[in-house]
Amino acid sequence: MKAVLFRTRVAMLWMAIAVALSGSMLLYIARPGAMEEMLAGEMEGELLTVGLGFQLALFIILPLVMMGVTLFTGDRANGYINLVVGALLGVFGGFMMVSEAAEIEFDAHLLMGGVAALIAFVIAGLSLVWLRSPAVSTPAPAVDQPRADAAV
Repeated sequence: MKAVLFRTRVAMLWMAIAVALSGSMLLYIARPGAMEEMLAGEMEGELLTVGLGFQLALFIILPLVMMGVTLFTGDRANGYINLVVGALLGVFGGFMMVSEAAEIEFDAHLLMGGVAALIAFVIAGLSLVWLRSPAVSTPAPAVDQPRADAAV
């Protein structure tokens, strides 16, 4: 897989995660009783605070930042960063989905969160394959170029 193709695919997958997480938040608000709960200052039994607001914003900001990182970092760094962040986001998303499903009934917002976690694991897998490919794992041979001051 060529570098531009890899970067484009992974960047679009990060965008899909951002869309899935945004949709998950919107579907949560659309649940019966969720809006009233939020207006009362709570969300899933927790008080609505600035910290919780930052946490929810981070779920959207992280995939968007990772799109930029994917497009603008070097090949090896790109592979390692996407592998680590994709695996961590996938594990975190899977944990959140399982813990939420144990507390409340399975809902559409959990499905969207699960899709985001699955896409994060796909990103981690693609990054692992990319790092193991010969084009990335072996450095390009140095080309001997004559010095400008060398006598001809």
